[in-house]
Amino acid sequence: SDLVSFTMKHIDSVEGAVLGDDDQDCNKEHEVSLSEYYIGETEVTQELWQAVMGSNPSHFTDSLKNPVEEVDWFDCIEFCNELTVTVMGDDDECVYDIRGTSVTADFGKKGFRLPTEAEWEYAAMGGKRRRYSGCNTENQLKGYAWYYANSDSKTHEVGKKKANKYGLYDMSGNVWEWCWDWWSHITPSGGKNPVGATSGPFRVFRGGSWRDSMSSCECACRVNYVPHGGSDNYLGLRLACCP
Repeated sequence: SDLVSFTMKHIDSVEGAVLGDDDQDCNKEHEVSLSEYYIGETEVTQELWQAVMGSNPSHFTDSLKNPVEEVDWFDCIEFCNELTVTVMGDDDECVYDIRGTSVTADFGKKGFRLPTEAEWEYAAMGGKRRRYSGCNTENQLKGYAWYYANSDSKTHEVGKKKANKYGLYDMSGNVWEWCWDWWSHITPSGGKNPVGATSGPFRVFRGGSWRDSMSSCECACRVNYVPHGGSDNYLGLRLACCP
C-alpha cells in the first residue's frame, strides 16, 4: 500500500538543557546535553500503523487520524523497525535488534525509534521552561491538549490543538507516549545523550492522555508500565530518529 505521509521535526543539539521539575519526586531538575535529532510532529496515527503493520489494534476507531493505541512497548519497537524497512528499503538502518524479549538499540543507526526520555521531555518543553507542552497554566492547556477536562473521554485526531514552539502537537494529552528508557524511581541521570537505566521491569511513557488530569500532562511527569502486554487505550507512541 502507499505509505501514509508523516512529518519529522528537526531539534537542534543542545548543551546543558535543564529537564525535570523539583516538584516531581522522581524527576528533579537535572542537566542534559543532546545531539541533534528528529521527532514526530504528531503521535503515530492509526492510518500509519495500519499501512506498516497491516492491522489496527486501537480502541477508538472513529478516525484513522486518531493516534494508535492499545500497543505495548514491544509492538512499538517492532513497528519502528518495520517502518524503517518500509521507508529505507532494507533493514541495514534498523535501530533495534530484537531477540525474544531482549532488545538492544544501536543509536548510531538512522532508522526510526522511540525517543529517549530526555529527547521526549526536551522536545515537549519547546525550547522554554514550560510546565505543559506549549504553556504554563491550566487555562491555556485546554488549547494545547486533550485531557479529562475537554476530551469527552476519548482520543481525537492528531494535530487539532495548538503546537508547541517546536511545531509539535499533542505532546501533552491525547495519548501517553512510550519512550525507550527503562524506568527507575530516581531522577534520570543527566549528561550527554542519556538513555536511562540499564535494566528493570518497566519502560517509561510520558505526556498524559485523554483520561488524565492536568498534572499528568506536565512535561516533567514520569510514569511506567510493563513493556510486554502493557497496552491500553490511552497509550501510544511518537517517532524519533537521528539525522
